[in-house]
Amino acid sequence: MPDGISDETAAAAMMQGLTASHLSTETYPIGPGGIAVVHAAAGGVGQLLTQMVTARGGRVIGLVSREEKAAAAREAGADHVLVHSGGGFEERIKELTGGRGADVVYDGGGTGTFHSSQAALRPHGVHAYYGPFMGVPSLRPTDLPNSILLTYPVVHHHVATREALLQRTGEVFDLILAGASSRVVPPANCCSCPDRPQTLTGRKPGPAANPVRPQPGPAEPAAPDRLNRTQQLAPGGPMPLTRKGAATMQRIVEGAADQIREQGVFAVRLEDVMARTATSKSQLFHYFPGGKDELFLAVARHEASRVIDEQQPELGSLTSWAAWQQWRDKVVARYRAQGSDCPLHAALAQLGGTTDATRTVAGELLGRWQRQLTAGIRHMQGSGEIAPDLDAEREAAALLAGIQGGVLILMTTGGSTHLEAAIDLGIAHLRASVRRER
Repeated sequence: MPDGISDETAAAAMMQGLTASHLSTETYPIGPGGIAVVHAAAGGVGQLLTQMVTARGGRVIGLVSREEKAAAAREAGADHVLVHSGGGFEERIKELTGGRGADVVYDGGGTGTFHSSQAALRPHGVHAYYGPFMGVPSLRPTDLPNSILLTYPVVHHHVATREALLQRTGEVFDLILAGASSRVVPPANCCSCPDRPQTLTGRKPGPAANPVRPQPGPAEPAAPDRLNRTQQLAPGGPMPLTRKGAATMQRIVEGAADQIREQGVFAVRLEDVMARTATSKSQLFHYFPGGKDELFLAVARHEASRVIDEQQPELGSLTSWAAWQQWRDKVVARYRAQGSDCPLHAALAQLGGTTDATRTVAGELLGRWQRQLTAGIRHMQGSGEIAPDLDAEREAAALLAGIQGGVLILMTTGGSTHLEAAIDLGIAHLRASVRRER
């Protein structure tokens, strides 16, 4: 049992927590911007599932059977709560999603909600039906609308071995521990014992015990009305990671980068990354709910940081011509060793070089690099080694452009001649500026 998890917490969270976990990860790995319909959103599984979905950046339309249950669903994080007994809610969900429909319906409502759940989905959406004890509906495959997918997830299929059980319970406990200072806190009624009116963190129920929707402070504006605005179903903030979670996420990113180096980006499969990093599919999608694209974006950010880090300390200490030469040699040696296997370039190419995300990663890298070159030029101007009338930022930009061109040629031909020429001529231009001024 991890530190911070009591026996009572573990016992209360076990069944509902495992159900909510596999529904939101393996059954349908909800991600940022995804819209989920959660039946019985005020119940034990429903509240946990709502919190797990919102923690992953998804948005929830909660269904409850009575008005008095709506408050619990909203406190758990539902963006909209509909009071419905049985079916007939599909049109309201279509309205809330701009006519598109939900990405997934987590349906524990039984036969009375079965067909409405399917009608509420977008084309190719997922109907996760886990309410067989309330009746099994009659169904023909041709009855399924909009090419939706129907699945019947069962907990024991996801924890068939002791290793799988330990892994999945560990993920649930990680979420509970993260909830101690964030949004993922299991609800008070996860344990149905009437003499235990407390949350799984051991605190008495009340505003202070449920941080899912904290009250705004003086510097924080009140939350907009979620009940009447479909556009509020938008991605939320990222879920904080525990130290163990951060280490797992970093291991996955580094393993994916190594896999790209060895196989090339187009040959890499998520299964290869999972095998290399000893992680499961549920773990991978827990940290990267957007799948391969989100993982490759993380690889790109990681590799972009490496580009700068591997030039240090020389890049940050361009205070003499000897230091500039040392930096030059380091850059050339780095890219010679890398050759054509560049995970940063490969990941950005796979994602599409003109997306906002790839522009941001490339822009951040080039911005950091140019700022450090600019600082070096200005230092040399201050010591009289470079003419003071040169525009330091433009000179750094030109030098960086030459480096990038040389790197692309090196990746194509395998030769570093053009990269070396770009850096050598750039440095020579800076050194000659003082002689030209005289």
